[in-house]
Amino acid sequence: MRPASKHQINSYVRPLIASALIAGGLLQLAAPIYAAGTEAGKDISNTATATYEDPTGAVSNTTSNTVTVTVAEVAGITITAGAVTNITTAGAPPAAGNELTFEFDLTNIGNDTTNFRVPNQAQIGSSPVTVSKVEYKKPDGTWAAVNTVNNVIETASAGGDIVPGAVVKVRVVATVNAGTTSGAINVTLGNTGQTNLQNDPFSATGGDVYTVDKADGTPIDSESDGVPSNGVREAAATATSVVNPGKQAFVKVTKVAGAVDPGTTPNDITDDKVTYDLGLDVAATAPTGTNLVAEDLAGTAINLDGAVVPRILVSDAIPAGAKLAAAPMAPTDWKVVYTDAVVGTTAANDSSVMWKTFVATTDLNTVTRVGYIFTGAAGKIDKGATVAGFKLTLSLNLPATGGSKLNIAQAFGTTLVNGAPDPTKPAVDESGDAQSNNLNPDGTAGPTPTNGVATGADGTDANTNTGAGPGGEANIVTVNPPAPIAGTVGVFNGPENKPTATGPSGGKNDDFTNKSVTIDLNQAKWTNGKPNTVDPQSMGFTNSVSQDSATATRTQFVSLLPTTPANKTDLPTGTIVKIVAGGVAVSYTYDSGTGAFTPTVEGAKPITLTVPKTGNVEYGVEIDLPPNTAQMTGFPVSITSFANGAPAVLDPTTGAETSPAVVLLAGDKDVINVTDAQNVTIDRLYTGYFKLAKEAQVYKTVNGVTTIVSPFSPNAAKAEPGQYIEYRIKYSNISEPVPAGSNSVGLSANNIKIVENGTAGGNTWGNLTEHKPQSAQDNQGSIQYENGDKTNGDLVISEYLDTVPTLAPGAVGQFTFTRQVK
Repeated sequence: MRPASKHQINSYVRPLIASALIAGGLLQLAAPIYAAGTEAGKDISNTATATYEDPTGAVSNTTSNTVTVTVAEVAGITITAGAVTNITTAGAPPAAGNELTFEFDLTNIGNDTTNFRVPNQAQIGSSPVTVSKVEYKKPDGTWAAVNTVNNVIETASAGGDIVPGAVVKVRVVATVNAGTTSGAINVTLGNTGQTNLQNDPFSATGGDVYTVDKADGTPIDSESDGVPSNGVREAAATATSVVNPGKQAFVKVTKVAGAVDPGTTPNDITDDKVTYDLGLDVAATAPTGTNLVAEDLAGTAINLDGAVVPRILVSDAIPAGAKLAAAPMAPTDWKVVYTDAVVGTTAANDSSVMWKTFVATTDLNTVTRVGYIFTGAAGKIDKGATVAGFKLTLSLNLPATGGSKLNIAQAFGTTLVNGAPDPTKPAVDESGDAQSNNLNPDGTAGPTPTNGVATGADGTDANTNTGAGPGGEANIVTVNPPAPIAGTVGVFNGPENKPTATGPSGGKNDDFTNKSVTIDLNQAKWTNGKPNTVDPQSMGFTNSVSQDSATATRTQFVSLLPTTPANKTDLPTGTIVKIVAGGVAVSYTYDSGTGAFTPTVEGAKPITLTVPKTGNVEYGVEIDLPPNTAQMTGFPVSITSFANGAPAVLDPTTGAETSPAVVLLAGDKDVINVTDAQNVTIDRLYTGYFKLAKEAQVYKTVNGVTTIVSPFSPNAAKAEPGQYIEYRIKYSNISEPVPAGSNSVGLSANNIKIVENGTAGGNTWGNLTEHKPQSAQDNQGSIQYENGDKTNGDLVISEYLDTVPTLAPGAVGQFTFTRQVK
């Protein structure tokens, strides 16, 4: 058998199969039916536009990339497992010597007539059956062996060619081996590796079921010349039954840590807290390959308030050093319990563990384990159920140097058999992975529950519950101390009225003020797939300088210079930066090759400010970017302040402080050197900052079964008539986010209006598609249809207006709507 396909299954077909066990343990699965495709070659084009306002009210325009979807010939096949029938003893569960049939539906999900190749074999693995033949259902309702010459089926079960949407019924006939008393039966038609993929690219391995394109010139109206653009496709599916199945509940507990709460002192991690969200799933079906069927989850013997009775328990041991920070929260039909005894080596479900009902007066500092007990009237949780709403908040109590906390959740119960808990069939789990841990895949007993104290011995989970291993994996929360505040001693330089502002690093050398030029509709257009460049207008900034009150003793003299950005190519050659203060202006021109700013007037002195011991001094910066500057980009101009170091001179008559002569007479940077106290602030000018990025995916939905034909992409895709195109407009404020409490100045986008017009600006989707009701969504915006004349439930809509009140710096949003190709 070849390895599993590397193709992402969600890039093709992932049927969502509804399943139900029928009498005798036989399994029947519903088969999807697909609509036929139509004409290929049509281009469905889509471009979005938008307007937005900056904090001053200036209006800018922006335009998205263009996404094109083309209708083309494609091949497609799905195989769906159907009924398993006992031919020997109708309605009875399988037994030794019984002849069984395993039915499958092969569906043409392409948009062209095709044939199917079906081998006279099936994959059975270690199943206790012997396959005798493979047959297909003829239009007259009889079963016949597949053509043994080429194994190609050319006729649908309902008659006629296998046109798009047509179904061919195939069955595998097998006999349960003599002497079989128990065991799972898995019969697979097709061979796509270790996973039963649908509509997968064909790879010859033996036992394959795949499409065979009809030759060009075939006298069939629906046959298109040429080969399918996606090549030959194959599929596989498994029909399952069980001989004398056992019963077992399968439970899974999940754990996700929320963001660390910095508490009342953000720069001190010793009081940080974290809230964990726990969840519980009871599987609807047994893992493939087990001789088991899934059952409801019942309780196991738990000692609560002195009474040992069957209860379903979710338990969470408090990590060493941590403390319960608040009363835990439980969902409906659950109550919070706890223990205050030393955890030791005892598992949480041991009768010696004395659980108590949590009350308002419970001392949080003494709690060593938190638990949740199911109180629902039925005393059980149905298979297939999911429970959410367990919350647990801990004070981490980490040292100032930082550290990690490992934590794991556990679930305890038993299997409900004939209406009563069966203590011989425990159902237990530890968080961190996607499996229930009480059983191994072969149905044998899994790991014995631990005391619930996470050590990481079984590995750690990246907060996704996707770990792997024999037991649960520890959820890990790591907190590092904040970086020390970098900056200057003596002088601060920052945004207007905020000279001590900090930046993303937490230090005072990357604080910033963000502004944007306005972009008109003509500038916002694209050429050759890229936004046009612009010649931005000059923009002014106001910055402030102050002394450090902790070290200031008298007036200081501070010089200002534009300095090379962290990456010298972040600013284009030809950028002009002008620093203005006290009626004096000095201009500099930037060279990105050397990273140097050169004064426009040779020998120009740097602007020098007289900064008192207390209070701020403001100065201006004007930035003029060169022509042919890229749109949707932030251009940072670093302005460095230099405390010149020379003390002020006292007038012997008046006592007033004046600047030393060396500063006033300096004609260049002689008075500025690396030993001077320095501080940097960044004036960042954007050439537009509200960005639209469009992509589309193609899928089909039939009888509740959704098939991804082409995953989300900004590039050209292909779709069949009747399929759906889901457009996703990701919008973002690309300006630098403002750290909380930093006093840096951000750039919000306000009064955003995103327009999707299907018949304007080269768009063709308005005429070639129709709206899928209720599909237009944006949880940050409000959507109008056809100027308010239509609703989200209408089919004929060709224009959407999505209004978003505001979008913070660094924030993102998403506007989606779906169209069905006519």
